[in-house]
Amino acid sequence: MPEGAIPVDAKGVLERFYRDLLYELGEFGRRPSATALGAAVVVKRVAVVHGIEVAERLPLPRLNRAEREDQADTQWRSEQ
Repeated sequence: MPEGAIPVDAKGVLERFYRDLLYELGEFGRRPSATALGAAVVVKRVAVVHGIEVAERLPLPRLNRAEREDQADTQWRSEQ
C-alpha cells in the first residue's frame, strides 16, 4: 500500500464520521445562538460517538477570562 493511502475499511469509517459531522454541524448552525466555540462542542460530541479516543482527552477551546468579560460587557451594553 502506498504511503499515505487509507485502507478501504478506514475510508468508510472516515466517510461516516464526516457525513455525521456535517449533518450535526448543519443542525447546530441553524440555531440563532450558534457560535464557533459551540461548533467545537458538536465536533467533540460526534468524535466521541465515533470512538475517537483523543476527543475525550483534549479540552475544548474556550475564551480566556478577559475575553469572556469583554464579551459579557458587550452583551450587557447591547441590551441597555
